[in-house]
Amino acid sequence: MDFITDNRGVSEVIGAILVFGLLITLLAVFQTVAVPAANEEIEFEHNQDVQNDFVKFHEAATRIGSTDRSESVGIRAGTGYPTRLLFFNPSDPAGAVRTTDSRSVTFRNITATEPETRDYFNGTVGNINGSGLSYSVDYNEYRNAPTTNYEYGLLYNDFGEEQVIRNSGS
Repeated sequence: MDFITDNRGVSEVIGAILVFGLLITLLAVFQTVAVPAANEEIEFEHNQDVQNDFVKFHEAATRIGSTDRSESVGIRAGTGYPTRLLFFNPSDPAGAVRTTDSRSVTFRNITATEPETRDYFNGTVGNINGSGLSYSVDYNEYRNAPTTNYEYGLLYNDFGEEQVIRNSGS
């Protein structure tokens, strides 16, 4: 038997190499397309959860304004990705909740219609100084995430050139 000219196993070896290459290619495509798409969905849902946390903050602020109780509200500043077998995730995004610079708001032409309200407001021009809360995060995949702001009972998303009211308050 001459082993130098024997090529009976070549087609099986080439087939195995091609199947292995196809498997590696599919894994690479999944890593570069499907994993980022799944992470973007997780980040979008987290952003919605943060906005709902701000709505809960507004509700709590309204309640404690009329009672002598204190309350706490949690705001989920960051999120995490699920563990994926054979695939990699980027580092978990973390956001920051900050107070905004203090600004003044002036009220004019206001008439108190309720007797209880007249105890606190006599119709004169009122200036209120206050600051708000701002939440921003640097997501890995969700590129158009807004900065969520809460000022004077108004919750809105700032997309840079456009602001969208999320909760107009009370």
